[in-house]
Amino acid sequence: MATKRMFTMKIVDSDAFLDMPLSTQCLYFHLNMRADDDGFIGNPKRIMKVVGSSEDDLKLLIMKKFVLSFEDGVIVIKHWRMHNTLSQNRYHATQYLDEKSMLMIKENGSYSLSAGRYIDDSKLIESSKRQSRREKDGNETDSDLGIGIDIDQGKDLGKDQDEDLFYKSCPESESTESGQKVISLILNDKSFHDVYQKDIDKWTELYPAVDIIQELRKMVGWLDSNPTKRKTKRGISRFINNWLASAQDKGGNQNQKYAGQYQSQTSQMLDQSYEMMSEWARKKEMEEHDNDN
Repeated sequence: MATKRMFTMKIVDSDAFLDMPLSTQCLYFHLNMRADDDGFIGNPKRIMKVVGSSEDDLKLLIMKKFVLSFEDGVIVIKHWRMHNTLSQNRYHATQYLDEKSMLMIKENGSYSLSAGRYIDDSKLIESSKRQSRREKDGNETDSDLGIGIDIDQGKDLGKDQDEDLFYKSCPESESTESGQKVISLILNDKSFHDVYQKDIDKWTELYPAVDIIQELRKMVGWLDSNPTKRKTKRGISRFINNWLASAQDKGGNQNQKYAGQYQSQTSQMLDQSYEMMSEWARKKEMEEHDNDN
């Protein structure tokens, strides 16, 4: 499977795409980057978890038909063949053959479940003479590196630590000599900065309005999407603290929770005041009645 992908501006610059929330747009790009050579993704929920997206983001992509879904949870990028053209020498057919057999293709190259003609890969996969020359000369380019790596199937990624981010950054607790490891952030040298439960406990006290785990997941997605802006071993701690401080200043993730608690307390105070006024009025009325008698 190729490790480089393309996008057509006809899709990502359209009003329908740009009107979606940024988190939904981000998920779309990550799904495209991890799709196989036919545009299929077998683990969309895992990708959502890593980049910090929600199920609503995926539902919106399905509703607006940027992705098509199947009953078994597999999805396919609707405009995949408008985005990407692969040479025959680089193309690896999808393993989701049953799902692919359900697809048709429209005149503009987009997938459809209900209209178009049956897919003929011999007409849609571009043959590249330049690729043949590279193989003949034995010169391997950046675009050839990692061909055959299937991220969706979790195959051995060898020394490609950049792709290994997809697995190491999942927030599954792991016990080490330094304590319980919760998540890992990739650095500029492709090593990882491990975050432990004791770190999260400390940040929870410093930034009480912030969902620390959720913000760390967002950091994982940001670092994955911005390889040129990844931090050094000395700079990663400042990066984390600046990120969390910014989230705290914006009100944090628990703003609504605190607002609800405040409203509840205010309502209780008003009820108590009303009862006290009612009791005072009853006593006043009884005193006036006794005086009249």
